[in-house]
Amino acid sequence: MATRSKIEKEEEMKSEEYLHEMNSTVDLLIKHMEQLINEQDPTPHALILQQLLEKIEAIDYQARAFPSRCSERTANESRYNCSAG
Repeated sequence: MATRSKIEKEEEMKSEEYLHEMNSTVDLLIKHMEQLINEQDPTPHALILQQLLEKIEAIDYQARAFPSRCSERTANESRYNCSAG
């Protein structure tokens, strides 16, 4: 009489859970793709790019690299006042 070990049963359950999650993800992806395909007025790429660029914030690499060389932020400045020298 062959019995499966507890580890084999657990691995099979994990595999089934993984497959269920993957199927849910695929179904969701297909649903979103169908919505995009059926969309009447697609968003122009230029508008998408503009919206993404608005979300990007400048990084002051000098301030991150040399924090001891940078003064604290002032009321008039949005970034640290840093000098490379």
